[in-house]
Amino acid sequence: MQLLKNRIILAKVEATYGTDSVPVVATDALDCRNVKWGAPGEELKRDQIRGNISQMPSVIGKVYQEVSFDVELKGSGSIGVAGQLSDLLQACCLSETVSAGSSVVYVPADPNSQKGCTIYVYDLDSGSAVLKKVTGAIGDVTLKLTAGQIGVLSFSFKGLYNAPTSVALPGTPTYEATTPPIIQSAALSVNAVTTLVSKEVSIGLKNSIAERDDISSPYGIKAFFVTSRAPDATIPIEAVLPGTYDPNSLFVGSTAQALSVVIGTATGNKCTITAPKMILTKNANGDDGGILTQDLAFMLGLNAGNDELSIKFQ
Repeated sequence: MQLLKNRIILAKVEATYGTDSVPVVATDALDCRNVKWGAPGEELKRDQIRGNISQMPSVIGKVYQEVSFDVELKGSGSIGVAGQLSDLLQACCLSETVSAGSSVVYVPADPNSQKGCTIYVYDLDSGSAVLKKVTGAIGDVTLKLTAGQIGVLSFSFKGLYNAPTSVALPGTPTYEATTPPIIQSAALSVNAVTTLVSKEVSIGLKNSIAERDDISSPYGIKAFFVTSRAPDATIPIEAVLPGTYDPNSLFVGSTAQALSVVIGTATGNKCTITAPKMILTKNANGDDGGILTQDLAFMLGLNAGNDELSIKFQ
């Protein structure tokens, strides 16, 4: 019998797109939850005329794989050393810059330089396992920071189809030992205002993932790739006087605003999230347990290009 929690998830960036990077339990195990896997297929109906109105059996055309899971927001614990999020973020079309002894920074990448990753989903059984191998995985991610909780990155990937196989148990995984920072005492700044009260910040990369259909490729798909992105953010705040923060004038004036959120204080486990030019796209009152709120939604615009968002660990 296979149990939902009795699983091991591995991920590793590919040197060549679609080529199994062979992640291993010693270095590539993910601490994650809410794991979902599926293999969607395109049903091809055969609506031929056969002298009756019965259906002919369908056949399955293109097949690929989907996998999604949630990962805690945390650093490696060592400053200037990439952590378990590295391979996942790079597969979401983010570039990684490692400055030894200083920081690890992720910003949007040019699609021509995007990387895929290989994801292994091991479903453990009695003495063996079923391996669901996803190659060429390209993803999207949403970050949610909720007061008093652990920050969460929700990833969703599409990748090339490989038939699940029965394999030997992969061994005992080694997980990142860092304890994630709690979302408290965070430094939030919106439009240079640092006194706003907000119960959560949510940021979505909103990648558009397309497939490259190919008659010469197995299952009719050569690759997945990011064709565009439309990052956005939602930040509900307790309503304040216009002299402190005036979302109405910022909204009608399409005024660009900068965002900064700093999570954690420990060396190697501090995360700073910034966006240089947010534009308000929704400005509405809300109710949080009787407290009047401004429920704000933003689009994240470019400054110079490929810089709508930055995630920095230090």
